[in-house]
Amino acid sequence: MNFIDYLKCHAQNLNNKDIKHMNIEKYKIFKEFIDEHYELEYMKKNNYIKYVKIIRQKIVYLYHDQYYYYIDEINQIIKMMSDYHVFYKINFKKYLYNVDKIKKELNKREKNLYDTIHHFQEMSKQYGSKPKIKFQILHTVNSYCYKLSIFKKLKREMLCIIKDFINYEESFGIDQKLIQLNNMERTYIGKKSEYHISKLIHNYTKKHNHEMIYKENIDIFKLLHIKINSTHFKGEIDGLLFKIVDGQVIIEHIIEVKSSIKSSYEDIYKILALQEVLKNMTFSDKIYLDEYVLTYKSFEKIIHKPLKDWLIYMIIDVKNKIDKSHLYFAYVLKIIDNEFIKNYYVEKKEDVLRKKHHQILKKEKYVQQLFNLWVGHVNLNNNDSILFMLNL
Repeated sequence: MNFIDYLKCHAQNLNNKDIKHMNIEKYKIFKEFIDEHYELEYMKKNNYIKYVKIIRQKIVYLYHDQYYYYIDEINQIIKMMSDYHVFYKINFKKYLYNVDKIKKELNKREKNLYDTIHHFQEMSKQYGSKPKIKFQILHTVNSYCYKLSIFKKLKREMLCIIKDFINYEESFGIDQKLIQLNNMERTYIGKKSEYHISKLIHNYTKKHNHEMIYKENIDIFKLLHIKINSTHFKGEIDGLLFKIVDGQVIIEHIIEVKSSIKSSYEDIYKILALQEVLKNMTFSDKIYLDEYVLTYKSFEKIIHKPLKDWLIYMIIDVKNKIDKSHLYFAYVLKIIDNEFIKNYYVEKKEDVLRKKHHQILKKEKYVQQLFNLWVGHVNLNNNDSILFMLNL
């Protein structure tokens, strides 16, 4: 049994029958969808991170000075720490969805200062008979002790203001612990999905006496010796399935694990960009994937064949429907922008949805073209596609 037939036995292979467009081109359907899915209580239960983004922007709009008072105070302390060379110069705003990370970094830095002092104190004992060197070491110890005292003072001040900031946000319904739990849940779901798919594929390789080899989480930049990081093509591949033929590694499939069908809409173009990168490579240097050596011949199928011959999307989602309306939200609409939050949630203007819907009507043909391209790339037809749905 080949790999595709094996997957069809263990996962749902999507086809044209799974296309169920929401038809948001009709204003009534669009409005009903937004009113339901972007209602605050609904979002609080179903998409807490997006809910937090909306509430924060509402606070900024209504109580700008008070909100930024806390952030500016914290950033001022961080700047002072940086000026004294006891902490990194960072922006607190970048940690609003993970405040605990700053606390951990502060504790880590404090431990580092203590360890450095201890290290030099122990070193000074070794040079007891050399007063000049010992004096220099003790001078360094005093310098670090001074830095430590400044750091601890500023750390206390910062943690106090961070606590006030957290309490202030909590008064509006933003819970930092719940943000952490949501982040942990997302990570857990991703890891769980990867685990089940990895197990499924490894079972296939075992049944075929390991004639096929599966490698996971491959850093393409590192693998291909690409020095310039780019977001335009795939930076990490979830899995490579390959075989050894006459001593040569031959890649059969790239496996991508996704949490939803819609995430493949944008991802597919990163895969295509990766294919272009491979086409332009000289393969003059050896490419090592653990103990295996990859050559031009290893990538021949990927370079010369269309995506449908070597790419597989493994999708973990209970909503096994294909809906082009997601393309509107990805390429045309930006629902949760500052203007929408202000007009829809704060000022409750009636025309805000009409303006958004007008954008849909203007880009209807464009979105249909995008969808048709995607259908071609994933080979979605009456019988099958490269999309496999796994319901865990």
